[in-house]
Amino acid sequence: MIGNCLVFVAIGGFSIGALQAGQSLSPAPSPRILAPGVISTELDEAGGVFTPAMTEFYFSVYAPYTTDPPLGMICVSRWKNGRWTIPEGLPFSGMYWDLPPHLTPDGKTMVFASSRPVIGTQGSPVQLRIWQTHRAREGWANPEPLPEPINTPSAVNFDASVASDGTLYFTSIPRAGAAPHIYSSRLINGTYTNPEKLPAPINSDTAEMQPFIAPDQTYLLFVSIARPGNGRLHQLIAGGSPYPRGDIYISYRRDNGWGPARHLGAGVNTFAHDGFPSVTSGGRYLVFSSERSGFNIPVSHRMSNGNLEETMRALMNGRGNIFYVDMTAARESERQESAK
Repeated sequence: MIGNCLVFVAIGGFSIGALQAGQSLSPAPSPRILAPGVISTELDEAGGVFTPAMTEFYFSVYAPYTTDPPLGMICVSRWKNGRWTIPEGLPFSGMYWDLPPHLTPDGKTMVFASSRPVIGTQGSPVQLRIWQTHRAREGWANPEPLPEPINTPSAVNFDASVASDGTLYFTSIPRAGAAPHIYSSRLINGTYTNPEKLPAPINSDTAEMQPFIAPDQTYLLFVSIARPGNGRLHQLIAGGSPYPRGDIYISYRRDNGWGPARHLGAGVNTFAHDGFPSVTSGGRYLVFSSERSGFNIPVSHRMSNGNLEETMRALMNGRGNIFYVDMTAARESERQESAK
């Protein structure tokens, strides 16, 4: 029942390994699923970000229907008594399409995209805008939309991430029919500057989205979706066949701008859609969501109804789950690939 973020245990033999005493995450030289049966379930989970102390995890759960607009609820799971608690929906979420949130580096402000309406504004009634809420003693305050020049009547904005100095990175579709790309806006004396589209090699001739900016802005993680005939070649072949889907890339800031966009390795990117990257405080872990499943691509043998039903009811059924991996492993694999 998505309204209360209730989940059922469906581990299906997938192990994350033993946690060390006092740690909420175990070492992960390759991607591990996060809290199987509790946070990652047979439902559709997306995104996710930890608080700086690693005691709370915020993510979105999507309702399993395809009408427009979708329903997405922001949930929180807390690390208590050596385990993650059953997720709870945040009080302000559960009526609209609320996409996965990010936190500011100090953990005091949450930014997220939502289809919730803004009274007195023009534009589509299901237009995605960027909202923010601040942590108070009694919990999170009621969200408010970011003002212009971030949210405008014509733009569709989502996937916001904030650096330590307040600079906002986000995905925007500036007008109808345009492709999504990544923009940034500086915060100067409490006011955002006009958003600027990031140049190549971040944005390309395909679609870029879901940025995560390092607190000091030394690197940017993002998702690119290639299509046959253009874009980044990593994404065009899956199981021997062209299949456009999201893969995660990283670019490092240089004196003269952003460096080449590198395709992450260490098993981060697969034949399925992988996205919504974030990095824990201190840079230890990369967290991301993935639609990887127990199905072989292409299917190696005829499946019976029982086989199909068992796989579809399992944790790895192809809906979204949340994974984490040591950031050093992902970056080292990426460096090795870039040196080829």
